Amino acid sequence: MEEDKLHRLFAEYEPALSPDDEFMRRLEQNLQTVELVKQRVEQMHRKNSLAIAVATITGFVLGVLSTFCYPYLTAWLNGLTIEAADLARLVSDYGNVAVWGLMALVVGIATYCAYDITIIATRKFALASPRHH
Repeated sequence: MEEDKLHRLFAEYEPALSPDDEFMRRLEQNLQTVELVKQRVEQMHRKNSLAIAVATITGFVLGVLSTFCYPYLTAWLNGLTIEAADLARLVSDYGNVAVWGLMALVVGIATYCAYDITIIATRKFALASPRHH
């Protein structure tokens, strides 16, 4: 009984078909939307690639600089603690770890900032550039 109702319902269903020109207009509009999305994805990919490259270069350069500064930073840290015996012993035991940790923190923060600044700069550049329709 339910099947007969369903068969009758589908047999009586005759949707109105839109004219060809309306179909083509909607198809063109959908294709333009797809093309716009593809352009945005490509643009975002380029911006992210640039930001990653800038962050990588920043991290590498600061890593090299901090490696060269390591002996000076260690000597500076030892000089600060020369008067306090307990603190001097602590620094002599764990000073190298503290200096490397401090350098890693500085390099990490600078790399993140370089990535963030590049993303912001490319966003402003993308907003200022003319859009293609």
